[in-house]
Amino acid sequence: MKSNKTNSTISSIGLILLVLSFFLFLTCAVPPSSHALQGFNSNVTEDDSDGDGVSNDQDACPDSNLLPTIIVKGCDSGTPNMLFPDGCTMSDLIAACEVNAKSHGQFVSCAEDLINTWRGAGLILGSEQRDLKTCVSNSNLQSDRAFIAGTVFNDANGNGKQDDNENGIAGVTITLDGSVTTVTNGLGQYSFRISQAGTHTVEETDPPGFFSTTPNKLSIYVVLGRYYIANFGDTNQLIDRASIYGTVFNDANGNGVLDDGEVGIPWVNVALNGDSRITNSMGQYTFQVTEAGVYTVVETDPPGYRSTTPNEVNVAVALGNSYQVNFGDTNDLSDRANIYGTVFNDDNGNGLQDPNETGIPGVNVKLDDNIIHFTNNLGQYTFQISEPGQHTVTETDPEGFISTTPNEVTVDVMLGSSYVVNFGDSNKLRATISGMVFNDANVNGTMDQGEEGIKGVKIVLSGNGLAIESTTDDSGFYEFKVALAGTYTITETDLEGYISTNAIPGSAHVVRIDVNTLQATVVLDDIKNQNTITNNLFGDALLSSVIEISGKVWEDSNANGLPDIDEPGLAGATIKLSTGLEQTTASDGNFILYGPPDTRIIISRTNPLGYSSTNAIPGDAARKINNDNIEVSGSLAPQNPESGNFYSANNLFGAVRTDLVAIVSGTVFNDENENGILDDGETGLPDVLITMEDYTGGNNSIHSNSEGYYQFVVPTGKTVSISSQGPDSGFYPTTPERIVITPLQSIEYQNNNFGYSNDTETAVIYGTVFDDANANGVQDGNETGIAGVTITLDSSTTRETNQLGQYTFAIAEAGVHTVMEVDPPGYFSTTPNQVNVSVALGNGYQVDFGDTNNIFDRALIYGTVFNDSNGNGELDANETGIGGVTVTLDGSDTAVTNLLGQYVFQVTVAGVHRVVETDPVGYRSTTPNEVNIEVLLGNTYQVDFGDTDDLTERANIYGTVFNDINRNGILDADETGIAGVKVTLDGSTDYFTNKFGHYTFVINVAGIHTVVETDPDGFISTTSNEVSTDVVLGNSYPVNFGDAIEIITTTTVQPTTTTSIIVLPTTTTTSVLPVTTTTVITTTTTIPVPPPECITDADCDDGNFCNGTETCDEGTCQSGQTPCSPEQICSESLDACVDIKRIEASTAFLPRKDERKLRSPVMLPKLCYWLRVKIKAENNVDLAKSLFSVEGTNQSYSGVTIDNTRFRKIRQAVLKKNRERVFWVPISVAKNATPGTWKIIITTDKTDAADPFIEIVEGRFIIREKLFQK
Repeated sequence: MKSNKTNSTISSIGLILLVLSFFLFLTCAVPPSSHALQGFNSNVTEDDSDGDGVSNDQDACPDSNLLPTIIVKGCDSGTPNMLFPDGCTMSDLIAACEVNAKSHGQFVSCAEDLINTWRGAGLILGSEQRDLKTCVSNSNLQSDRAFIAGTVFNDANGNGKQDDNENGIAGVTITLDGSVTTVTNGLGQYSFRISQAGTHTVEETDPPGFFSTTPNKLSIYVVLGRYYIANFGDTNQLIDRASIYGTVFNDANGNGVLDDGEVGIPWVNVALNGDSRITNSMGQYTFQVTEAGVYTVVETDPPGYRSTTPNEVNVAVALGNSYQVNFGDTNDLSDRANIYGTVFNDDNGNGLQDPNETGIPGVNVKLDDNIIHFTNNLGQYTFQISEPGQHTVTETDPEGFISTTPNEVTVDVMLGSSYVVNFGDSNKLRATISGMVFNDANVNGTMDQGEEGIKGVKIVLSGNGLAIESTTDDSGFYEFKVALAGTYTITETDLEGYISTNAIPGSAHVVRIDVNTLQATVVLDDIKNQNTITNNLFGDALLSSVIEISGKVWEDSNANGLPDIDEPGLAGATIKLSTGLEQTTASDGNFILYGPPDTRIIISRTNPLGYSSTNAIPGDAARKINNDNIEVSGSLAPQNPESGNFYSANNLFGAVRTDLVAIVSGTVFNDENENGILDDGETGLPDVLITMEDYTGGNNSIHSNSEGYYQFVVPTGKTVSISSQGPDSGFYPTTPERIVITPLQSIEYQNNNFGYSNDTETAVIYGTVFDDANANGVQDGNETGIAGVTITLDSSTTRETNQLGQYTFAIAEAGVHTVMEVDPPGYFSTTPNQVNVSVALGNGYQVDFGDTNNIFDRALIYGTVFNDSNGNGELDANETGIGGVTVTLDGSDTAVTNLLGQYVFQVTVAGVHRVVETDPVGYRSTTPNEVNIEVLLGNTYQVDFGDTDDLTERANIYGTVFNDINRNGILDADETGIAGVKVTLDGSTDYFTNKFGHYTFVINVAGIHTVVETDPDGFISTTSNEVSTDVVLGNSYPVNFGDAIEIITTTTVQPTTTTSIIVLPTTTTTSVLPVTTTTVITTTTTIPVPPPECITDADCDDGNFCNGTETCDEGTCQSGQTPCSPEQICSESLDACVDIKRIEASTAFLPRKDERKLRSPVMLPKLCYWLRVKIKAENNVDLAKSLFSVEGTNQSYSGVTIDNTRFRKIRQAVLKKNRERVFWVPISVAKNATPGTWKIIITTDKTDAADPFIEIVEGRFIIREKLFQK
């Protein structure tokens, strides 16, 4: 650039020295603290254009970084300006330096112009640095002195630099080291001669009417033999602009203040709203601005330094003014630390110093309660730390301000580091939060009349970065003022000896967190710009005057009602005391509440959303009311005997996720009409104990509520029993007091009710028909009721069981009443189907019926021991059971009859079993005490025993007509009775034996009485057929009759042939057939006992097999005399082992487990099966002459036949009315049998074919196509 001044003829040696000193200061070696040469190097740089990382000629003066021309001013009037075109090198500059130095004995150059021109060009590296230093060293300055000189200039444009058109200001006072003064000459110049090396301070006093554009005070480290330039800019022409200037200084003592002796740091980056400057050699910078407003000045710490003052400063600028902003840095990285910051006016209350928010001066800031600083004009403070560790900085809000940031901050300090802690305050009041701490004398969590405030309680308001502490006054009152909208937490700390009872929000803007904590939400009102949140209360009580109640809510994951070791606490449950206090559980589920002494206290639990209660387990001195309530009562344990404080601990509440369980609920009710149903208008019965048990032994008990309601939670798929203990005396049940239920879905199973009545003019018979899975005759905990079963009272009134299998009959007349059950389809009874109950009005009587569909691998023998009041040996409608009677099976298993006189045995082995009854004390038998039963698995057998307590007026003769297989005249354990045999008393009274071969006669007159048995057809006696007994009334007399099959040897007309046959009666079918007559021409002889009968091989002795006709043959085949494999059997000819054929799925009504083995060669054209057929007769029927056959759905069906010669023997010749019997029918199916549905029919000697007196209960089977293909 070209000068407009006439400096080509400068004659003043002072100016020459001044210029020389300025260059020397910029370029010559000085102590490290001045950074003169280093600063120059850091701002004048080269591009490494050849990419070798080394400075050389090729890297100098790149076109992109230079102005078109560089001007080096001449030394005197004899030296013209030298122009350096684009592309100049440092060598050119150094050559000029050498010429001038040699010509004038000194180096004169406009170095400042070079610096300004070369800004951003990069760092001068390598040999060129050394050449430049050598050039400067050619100057001849005496080594015993130094000079500080400079110019005070009129900085017209306020940029902090003396531009070509800016003249010096004369008469300005400059002070050296606070004592030596001088006044600038007519050119605004001054100079001081320095004779002592070290740091010296130069300070300018602004001339009248001017203000500074550069710092007024500079500290310079002086080395003798050097020149130092210190200029000062002032202006009186900034009406349309302002200046921000300052010094980046080496804060040697780390106090954040530019002290005398602390020098500036050159070439530090300082930015104003993004516009950057580099500090000059004195560490100075200047910005000029043309618009008023708040500006942010940002300093970037130089390498190796850390800050001692804030690096960001907001300055509120008004045009026509100048503003000084200094930045302190230190290179002490080990011995000390600093905490510094800004107290700022947080205008928007967000806790952050935004660009438009300036510092607040004069604010008290304290370090560790002992060092106090007041913020400077920029709101800044700095503390120097010499000890590591935690240090606390506390700000005191200036008057009229409230905090928007915490007033106390603790910093963990490490030496050699700097820490920024700012404090925000606002003088715009946004909200007032206030309240009171009161003495909750009655521990009800409410501030009642007469309860006073508590003084000296610590209250902390926190939130939005704040943490403000206060203490209640004499009235217990506290108050906070906040400037920022948002959420604040109010926390109370109890005084020693006190406990919290409650925290009470004062408005809708406040919510309760716990007994010590409230949360307030400040909502700004754009009109009023404030929000008053008052009356936020904390209740406290003396620990010595309360009862402590504690416990836990746990997540009962498996819903077993027990706190298992791996089950965690449950958060979000509400625990409330009836005396007023409540608490919400945290993640551990624990709670601690307090109540007044000498008071009945109920602990109530409310679950979080999505959870259901499983149990309540009372703790110390407590009792359970229901699954959600525990009562604290009784003698409490002392927690602190000296203080009189007592406690009830370990009160537990279980809850489970609702989606994992079902709710089982019901009502205990007053069944006023005794119908077993909760009708409209019938009220609940409160405080009845209800217990839920699972069959593994777990249990849970509750009491019905005031409306009689109860509920339990049950894991889905789990079977539980729920029982009622019943209300106090005066009530009797009208429904079963036990329910077994298996909930399958996560829903509520309602109406599991328990009915009771206190009506003394009515009685009730009720009970449950249950699925007796284990067939033991008792409803176990995992056996549910069967719905829809028909129950009949006194042969007239019927009910169907409800969804729980329950029924109820109301009885209006006392006496004996008969209850009968009809087995549901597919079920067998495990208890008697007919029960007689002796009823007295005003009572309830339970009669349950067990049924099962799962006894294919077992059989049941059950029955009733009954009071045979008329002595006829039959269980009549008015005769009831006798409880407590011992019944024995096969001499080993015993059972004792229940209250209804019932017993049951399970049998797992087919064959003949003996049941023996022991007469109860005071009774005598009216039926045989020993009964032999031939048992087939998959069937049930009812065996009743009659006894009477008539010991004076009547007597009985009873007994059994039995099949005396071994013909020894004794009823052995394997010999069964013969049904339908006629027995006659005294020649006049006939009785036909029942299915067990039993008969009974009632004797009303003492004396000799004769019983005569008539042998059944085909049998001969093994005992006397006539027995006389001398009868004494009040006694029982057993008389048995043995019979055996009659064997007759017959010789036919052909003289050469003799055969043995069994003589059968004449047979007639529904199709009239001719009568067959057999002529007997020889006498009868007795033959040996036939082989044992059998159904399966297991019925035979070792080494024998069942040959398919129910006779045990030898178990080896004649061919080779070797046993067959387990899957084979001997053929009918006993000459080969053949595969066993088994029933397949073609007969769907026949389960596989009921297969029977048939002898059938592999290659036979037919397949043989045993088919299970159940029949039922409308009248008593003699089946001995019956035949079975099969019939297809049309006449063209073929290929299926029944071999009646192989049909199993019918041991009971008479099928009694309405009784069912099971037969195994041998059927042959040809491989080409017609597919389709077949039925089994019976042909009997009944002449009236139109009378359908026999029903085939199960008798259809299907032949499927391709059934026999392998």
